[in-house]
Amino acid sequence: MKSFSQIRISVLYMLIFLATATGFAAATYELADSVEGHYAELSMQVDNIRVTKPERVVTLPKVATPVIVKNVADITRNDGKWVLVNKTKRLPLEYIPAELVPVTVPHRNESDKSSLRLHTLVKSPLETLFADAKKAGHTLMVSSAYRSASLQQTYFNEYVSTRGLAIAERYSAHPGASEHQTGLAVDVSTENERCYAGECYIGAAASKWIADNAHRYGFVVRYQKGKEDITGYNYEPWHLRYFGEELATALHSSGMVYEEVVPYLLGEKEHEHVHED
Repeated sequence: MKSFSQIRISVLYMLIFLATATGFAAATYELADSVEGHYAELSMQVDNIRVTKPERVVTLPKVATPVIVKNVADITRNDGKWVLVNKTKRLPLEYIPAELVPVTVPHRNESDKSSLRLHTLVKSPLETLFADAKKAGHTLMVSSAYRSASLQQTYFNEYVSTRGLAIAERYSAHPGASEHQTGLAVDVSTENERCYAGECYIGAAASKWIADNAHRYGFVVRYQKGKEDITGYNYEPWHLRYFGEELATALHSSGMVYEEVVPYLLGEKEHEHVHED
């Protein structure tokens, strides 16, 4: 099928040929200008259509309810709520989320107060999650939230100096490669600070409650056990990423991590339904 540009060029060449053959050059070139004007108007309309693409309904494996992708920019833009950030898909070092607000739930006492902020989208769902966890007998605190690229560099350097580079690469991100820079990720642990990001939290009842219920509030445990080769990080039950209830529930139901889901959301991959007789 020809594009609008190809059609335009074909029509203009035809008109110019007619002008040369018949001698009615002035009238023909006037008609050509009219065609060009209509083409420009039509192109503008097509561009507008391209900007306002319809919503995409995405079906994921093992998920009964489809995910609605309202705007692909939610995935592709640095400030998108579904932006993918990992070791190969990084944020600019200078990127700072525009809508950072103070952490309002119990939190660890950090010397760098800038890490006690998070994206405004996270504030209310996190408050509800903490309140419901407490009703269930689990007193939680935020260990870390937003981190600038420079603060992430400090954290990574400290990890390298205390644990070595190989371990640091499995548990800590390089600057620009951390979800914390989006403001949409929080590290959560029990009230006992000694259990922060440690083996004791992995086996804690609070950790299991989070794993079972976080999606109801729009969060997922981002770095899952058994998915280390895909995420690039070891299992971290304390690291929660906010996606909103719809996508978080789909991720929880599918058992997939976000790297596996993004191709479906972008339309690069489709779930094949198997019909049983």
